[in-house]
Amino acid sequence: MPDQEEIIREMGKRNSNLRKEFSQLGKKTNHTNISMIVNEITSAMEKYASCLKRRKTNANISKHEDLGISLFRVVKEPDPESLQSVLLYISGKILDEVQEDRKISKNLNSQCVNTYIDGLESLRINIEYLYHNLVEKQL
Repeated sequence: MPDQEEIIREMGKRNSNLRKEFSQLGKKTNHTNISMIVNEITSAMEKYASCLKRRKTNANISKHEDLGISLFRVVKEPDPESLQSVLLYISGKILDEVQEDRKISKNLNSQCVNTYIDGLESLRINIEYLYHNLVEKQL
């Protein structure tokens, strides 16, 4: 069983890889609004990773009801020119990350790890609200 330090390093590495992937997606688009949203998402992810690294447990995490959009609307390959596609893709990737983080840390009693996971989950939920407000309400 991995110890807390190994788990934190693994979570931080996966967070960094996702941020790089999302940043590349933001650079591929011709739409400044999409790249701006992606930059904000990667910035939030970096903030949570920094809190995890410093063992900080008092991150400001918003609480919203989970819409669960990423559970039934999956985008495997995002279209960088589509806000809908980008938001759904990122939401799904963060959902996968949160599920993996919960799995590898389930026997770990660490407030900073739990705060990190809650922060990512909150970010995913906020992305889904953004998708809902910007895309679904316009239909």
